[in-house]
Amino acid sequence: QAADLGAQVRRGERSSPAIFYKQYEVEPQTDNPDDDGKRRVMRSYNVFNACQIDGLPEKYLPATEQDI
Repeated sequence: QAADLGAQVRRGERSSPAIFYKQYEVEPQTDNPDDDGKRRVMRSYNVFNACQIDGLPEKYLPATEQDI
């Protein structure tokens, strides 16, 4: 994704894990008496902080105290 923006992760930088979790409800299946209709999704991603990427457009960088 950084390369698509014309940026590059600095050499030697390490990623951090990020966890996505979501719970939602669907119509329970009538043929399964144990189905309560609740579904859960959990995924993990390895991500880099914007400060670890060179050449990233300004709009993706965190605000500084001067910006606030």
